[in-house]
Amino acid sequence: MAVSTPARPQPPSISDPASNEFDQYDIVVPEEEDGGYQTDATAIPNADGPNWAKRAKDAFEFSTSFLDSNYRRDWEDSLRAFNNMHPGDSKYNSELFRKRSSIYRPKTRAVMRKNEAAAAAAFFSNVDRMNVSAVNEADKMQRASAEIMKELLQYRLTKSIPFFQTLIGALQDAQVQGFCAAHVYWRFTTRKNAEGELEKVDDIPVVDLIPAENLRVDPAASWLDPINTSPYIIHLIPMYVVDIKDRMNRPDPKGRVWKRYEDSVLMSLKAADDSTRQTRLGLSQDPVQQRRTISDYDVVWVHRHIHRYNGQDWEFYTLASERMLTEPEPLVDTVFHGQRPYIMGNVVLETHKPLPSPVPKLVRGLQEEANEIANQRLDNIKLVLNKRWFAKRGKNVDLASLVRNVPGGITLLDDPETDVKEVTWPDVTGSAYLEQDRIDADFSDLAGNFDPMQVQGQKLGQPSTNTLRMLQGPSSLLTEYMLKTFVETFVQPLMRHLVLLEQHYETDAAVLAIAGQKAQAFQKFGVSEVTDEMLDHEMTVTVNVGMGATDPVMKLQRFTAGITTLQALALKPIPGADLKEISKEIFGLSGYQDGDRFWVSDPTAMEQAKMIEQLKQQLKVLVSERKVKEEKAPAMLRKAEMDNITKLLIADKLADKEGRHLLASHMMEMEKGEAAAQAEQASQQPQREEQAMQGEKFMQMFERMAEQQEALAQSFQKVAEALHSQATREPKPKTRKGRARLPSGGEMEFEMSDS
Repeated sequence: MAVSTPARPQPPSISDPASNEFDQYDIVVPEEEDGGYQTDATAIPNADGPNWAKRAKDAFEFSTSFLDSNYRRDWEDSLRAFNNMHPGDSKYNSELFRKRSSIYRPKTRAVMRKNEAAAAAAFFSNVDRMNVSAVNEADKMQRASAEIMKELLQYRLTKSIPFFQTLIGALQDAQVQGFCAAHVYWRFTTRKNAEGELEKVDDIPVVDLIPAENLRVDPAASWLDPINTSPYIIHLIPMYVVDIKDRMNRPDPKGRVWKRYEDSVLMSLKAADDSTRQTRLGLSQDPVQQRRTISDYDVVWVHRHIHRYNGQDWEFYTLASERMLTEPEPLVDTVFHGQRPYIMGNVVLETHKPLPSPVPKLVRGLQEEANEIANQRLDNIKLVLNKRWFAKRGKNVDLASLVRNVPGGITLLDDPETDVKEVTWPDVTGSAYLEQDRIDADFSDLAGNFDPMQVQGQKLGQPSTNTLRMLQGPSSLLTEYMLKTFVETFVQPLMRHLVLLEQHYETDAAVLAIAGQKAQAFQKFGVSEVTDEMLDHEMTVTVNVGMGATDPVMKLQRFTAGITTLQALALKPIPGADLKEISKEIFGLSGYQDGDRFWVSDPTAMEQAKMIEQLKQQLKVLVSERKVKEEKAPAMLRKAEMDNITKLLIADKLADKEGRHLLASHMMEMEKGEAAAQAEQASQQPQREEQAMQGEKFMQMFERMAEQQEALAQSFQKVAEALHSQATREPKPKTRKGRARLPSGGEMEFEMSDS
């Protein structure tokens, strides 16, 4: 191993030494009178463990030295670009350019603000910010746990954590610094009331963003996970002296107190000025370094160390990595899940670099050229409007008047022809603007920024909305790629840490009841009370932000198109196709992760939905059959009506024919009777009178038969009208029976059926 020297410090070793080998950190440090530890060379070896005080100091000094040499300058230049200031080594900061144009075109800040606006539209256009699903969907309790956990996170992100400021601030840090870091923990504080009883003050999850200069990891850590692969983590925490004294006097919820030090020791450990923090503040003073009138309100730096030793993480606190505040403890004893409670994310992926480059560094060259062209163009305009003059040395010339160049002013000269010469400058603003447009286009391609003014500057006429949308597509894709990187590296790990905190620390009965109520735990799963055991299940957390989520209007259009396409496939499914997998692809293209939250994950509910779908299909078949019958019923009724009318007309004709035959026969009988009556008139006078009476009776019978025939025709007409009205009013076929009286005096039964 390389030897650590002041000129070339090396990171501390975490390997275990052999039993007969001396480790430079295995030393015992005697306590000083003030309760601190000495770190001089008089320490003796110790077999129980390393010298944590020296290890903390060496790790801090090495990481700070490496940071100063490799990262701090880039961070400060990025902060200057974010604040619309030239880099520290820019010529515009020199005395030679003090009178020259030195504006800074805010293109870098504009790109970052647009990215923040896109993130706000993507993350906060939907109330459901994340989706929590059970690992085993067949387990009813795991599904209930996932639903309740989702509502718990929604409540905490809305009520307890300022999620908007935290998320947008983290995105801003990732763009400006190259990465964003956060400390995720549960804050539980109490105080004594007037009766001397402890009452709860805070019992909430907390997400604290950490500036880049206040976090130290080893520069050789893995670029995939610097937090967990670094052998140490040092978190620099600015704390007020009064808060440090409070931790020295009062134990925390786990009964631990910090080592006590005098005020003089606290004041002597004030950290040096930090140039990165000062650059972030701009021209303002650094409030951390300012001395207060009340010494308890001064700021002292406390370092939280997490070091890996013997395959285990150990945690302790120090004063500026100089004095030990706590004894080292295994991290599993201070953080219940045993994981380092820190996360790091970024928006730019650079392989094999634990700390990737910030966005201003990527566009620095183009930004400087844009500034240069703009400033030279302004200088040219100023020279065109305010001429430059050559004055002969030693002549009596009013130089102040020439410099002021006041409109309407008078400049006194001895010889205007020879003493002063006007210098003219050509106007080159046209070519400067053309070059500026090309640089802006390159800047937009690299940073993913779309500017409609560039389209108008190309003199392509008035572009249509579709043209602008097509031109904006590649820029939007870069923005969405940046947000996807941010989600995968920061947001989703943050949600997983919050789930772990909720599972272990959430005890607020009111919050648990609200979460169970919103999750409909009783209606869906029969759960009436949310318990710790119910939340203690493994689950998967996904953030509801995917590619294509930055434009709400386009996202809605894609969502509507996806739903329409999915509905068409559901109505006419492709044989052998998996509709759920198809829906994942459709929703993925619409700007969502996979669309799982749009599907019912309860197997019982899915089975019920399947049965309902089968019943709907059966009902559809029955309705179709009924519709066919209803369409055939009127035709069948009309046919039955015509058949019955035909039968009645035939019966009427037969009855009329029979009556005519009877009438003819009777007339013939009458003629015969009259002949016989004339022949036997004299002898048979009584018989003639009897035949006359019979003829009169027959005529009366014939009249009655005619009346009956007319009544029968009317009854037939009424029956036909009744059948027609019934056919139009009641399509359901029925069978009817009836009787009709014949002219001969007999009756005929008939039956009418719609079928």
